[in-house]
Amino acid sequence: MLEESTILLPHATLMAAVFLILVLGRFFDSKAIWGPTCLIAILISGAFLASTEWVELMPHQAAMQLPIIQDRLAISFQWMCLVLGLAFVLMSFGENGQSNTTSERFALLLLILVGMMLVAIANDLIVVYLAVELVGLSMSALLLLASSRREIEGHLMEQNQLSSQAGTVCQVNSVTDGWNVYDQSATNFFMLNVLASAVILYGFCFLYGLAGTTNLTGIRNVLVASYQPSELILPIDAGSRLGFVSLVLVFAGFGFKISLVPFQFGTLDVYEETSAWHCGLLGVLFKGAGFFALARVLANTTAGFSETVQLLALILAGTTMIFGSVMALLESRVRRLLAYLTISQTGFLLIGLAVAFSNLERLQPKVQFGWKLPGGEQAAMFFLSTYSLAVTGLVAVLVYLARRDREVEFVEGLAGLKRSEPVATGCAVLFLLSLSGVPPLPGFWSHLFVLLSCLNVYAKSSITKVVVPHLGFVVLALLAVLNLVLTATVALRLIKAMVLDDPIARPQPAGGRVALAVAVVAALLTAGIAASPSSVLDLWK
Repeated sequence: MLEESTILLPHATLMAAVFLILVLGRFFDSKAIWGPTCLIAILISGAFLASTEWVELMPHQAAMQLPIIQDRLAISFQWMCLVLGLAFVLMSFGENGQSNTTSERFALLLLILVGMMLVAIANDLIVVYLAVELVGLSMSALLLLASSRREIEGHLMEQNQLSSQAGTVCQVNSVTDGWNVYDQSATNFFMLNVLASAVILYGFCFLYGLAGTTNLTGIRNVLVASYQPSELILPIDAGSRLGFVSLVLVFAGFGFKISLVPFQFGTLDVYEETSAWHCGLLGVLFKGAGFFALARVLANTTAGFSETVQLLALILAGTTMIFGSVMALLESRVRRLLAYLTISQTGFLLIGLAVAFSNLERLQPKVQFGWKLPGGEQAAMFFLSTYSLAVTGLVAVLVYLARRDREVEFVEGLAGLKRSEPVATGCAVLFLLSLSGVPPLPGFWSHLFVLLSCLNVYAKSSITKVVVPHLGFVVLALLAVLNLVLTATVALRLIKAMVLDDPIARPQPAGGRVALAVAVVAALLTAGIAASPSSVLDLWK
């Protein structure tokens, strides 16, 4: 059995780097050293993570109710966190390297990674809550720091230009007014994040009252003993009302963390007012931590409540997918459009959870693709990895294209990008096609695995007593296919603007060649996964 101190070595390394950056940042004015310091800390953390081994909890180990565990799923998710952390650190060289808050921004980014990695190994409600809070509070602080003078002045300049074109007078003429625009959205995000955390904590309290323990393994053992009979041929009894209320609260709280509809309010304004780099943190790191935490909690609390989880997941997945795609069709602002695309993709993630935590009979399909088709949880985690890669690459392109005074704001600003920036255009097209599920890109395989797992849920007909595909999951699969069509329409609109529209006068990109290099590496990884999706899929067993 792994020692807890060994499991926490990667996290301790990042925390030591956070302390070092925050303390030394008060005494040294050099802004160029904090990015490389972050890179070194992440690499050392990865070396410690590579030296650990994953274990499967045995019955006698589960009885010890360890607060942290290191299973294969936790190892894979931590590696994904470190890789994404490297990408965002490299992207931030151009944007944050000249800011007066450089050290604070890099320290907060490392804190987000620490929180995500703690979510991966959490086996206790208290650890889950603290880890999610670490991610949320660090994200809120980063958004507040995003209100730098340079960003405000760029925002004001664009507002004045738009007002002049419309024949009106812009009333926002001071840096103080610009601060209010950014500060309000970040403050709203902070308040909503606190509210969501309070709802999650309330649900966790009910779970503790129901099971008498905060340990996830202990909760699962209590619920199985209470609601699941010893004879496997008998159906699982219905859970108590207290458990039902707790799961509804947990879904509502985490719904804000991962932007589920109707809990997405407040997040969209932040996407619009902040930079593309911060949008990437929200859509990839913040969302990934919330989704993995939700999956961890539901994996140990669904015995006796699987029908409740299934129903909630089906409703939220369907509404989230359609809302995100339809609103993206009507949107012309790039960052807000990106927000709607991430919301739409979240619905697919929730389909995997709906399948994974369903207690209905599932039969293996006859068609195979050279490997065993994944279950709901494995399909969802594979989808999370391919989605994160595509969104990170797309954000890297937007960061690279940013000007010194402002970023790309509207879809029209991408017109004719192919002629001036062919490499960035090629990368962006690849990521958009992957998000749309175009074969043979990784997005196609991730969408396919989620759909097949959805259609792999069976139930006995109440009339004929014959095992047939579950009607709710069939309807959800049809909605998912419709969502893919809508997403492809949005992607084609962006691709048309970049490839076919006439070019416009465009200043030299100021995001830095490092951001473009990140986009190219992400494109190469996308092509590699497309050639061998099973190699990544096996990581999430």
